[in-house]
Amino acid sequence: MRERDFASTMLAVGFFGFALALGMSPGDKETPAARNDYQAQARTASDTDRIGSAMFSWLTDQVGAAAAGQSQVPPPAPVDMTVYPVITHGALTSLLVPQYIQSLPELDGWNHHFDFRLNTANPLAQHIMGIRSPGRDGAYSGTTYLVGRFDPESFDEDIVWVDGFAVRRPAFVLTDREAQKETAPDIGKIGTAMFHWLTDQVGWTAAGKAQDAKATVIDFSNFPAISYATLEGLLVPRYMQYLPELDGWENPYEFRLNVANPLANDVMAIRSAGRDQTFSGNVYTTVSFDPDFFDEDIAWADGFFIRSPATTQGLSFYAMAPCRVFDSRPTSALQSGALSLFEIGATCGIPTSAKSVAVNVTVVGPTGAGNVTLFPAGLPVPTVSTINFAAGQTRSNNAVLTLTEDGIGSIEARPFVAGDGLVHLVLDVTGYFE
Repeated sequence: MRERDFASTMLAVGFFGFALALGMSPGDKETPAARNDYQAQARTASDTDRIGSAMFSWLTDQVGAAAAGQSQVPPPAPVDMTVYPVITHGALTSLLVPQYIQSLPELDGWNHHFDFRLNTANPLAQHIMGIRSPGRDGAYSGTTYLVGRFDPESFDEDIVWVDGFAVRRPAFVLTDREAQKETAPDIGKIGTAMFHWLTDQVGWTAAGKAQDAKATVIDFSNFPAISYATLEGLLVPRYMQYLPELDGWENPYEFRLNVANPLANDVMAIRSAGRDQTFSGNVYTTVSFDPDFFDEDIAWADGFFIRSPATTQGLSFYAMAPCRVFDSRPTSALQSGALSLFEIGATCGIPTSAKSVAVNVTVVGPTGAGNVTLFPAGLPVPTVSTINFAAGQTRSNNAVLTLTEDGIGSIEARPFVAGDGLVHLVLDVTGYFE
């Protein structure tokens, strides 16, 4: 069973509204005592997702992407937690922090201890990793769980995650606006991952052929269909941590990829049928539509949004062929702990009015394990890193970076490399929000 990422749902709601509802300013730090049950539940689900992602990254580095993928099949019903070996918070912290996650939460949103499970003795086992929270009442309902979502007002329900999937998760219903705002960025992220897969198959120059210009009319029937499972096998975890299967309205995306001939004129495409679950046809004229038209298809092909709402999360998104804005390799590597400043605004055709950019971040040749955090210049360093890595590992990740509103678009990078080490950083922009 595939679950929509609850953390992204909460992002759709928006932290600022979340904070204002608490009477907090955006800079205030929330404490467990200040949370109501809804907020505690949301925090718990979000933390579970983050920890699970870190555990999967650790697993990938132990056994390789192909082997780690063996555990990423839909969990059976019911799920028995007793087959997952228990690991202490301290032992898990030593494995994950700071290489895969900046800090490991020990307590859930209600201040109860998480139950961590990880088979470190046999990472190739069928049952490897799990996390659960007992919910508001602090008491687990048992060790066996049926896969499914529950009423979000059932705060005493356990929240459970195993082997890459949410097993027990509150059902969060999105408004049409929130569903649309979730769908368009998801399509953009998947498209970026597909482009990087294509690049690795045929090289930057050849892959760029499909990115030269946005066609006026696109016929989706020219793009060979690919199943979710097949595309997931190509993209996860090398190009993205998780491949969304359903759009914001819980309807399946349609994926297209010309695996047999990646040098063809029509290579890759994604689309959502919108609220009405019905595609309007196969032929699309490139245009943005009124964001109040929730039944409109949202479509992306060969690096560009062909049909998209005029605004996404309050801004218009403009996809572009990947363009390199920063590469430390010709000069010098970044030093652990030292802040590096670079400017994105007015480069690669990005206007000075851009508020944020969609990027692919790549680290090369780190001398030790660690992470890099990217953030708007002049602001405090966030607690969540942008990309994590092991010693000597070349690794990429997708991100959306907020720019400074000074027309320069300044971004700072703060690397952490074990042993006061060095790491090279490469940054490619794939689109911007304005």
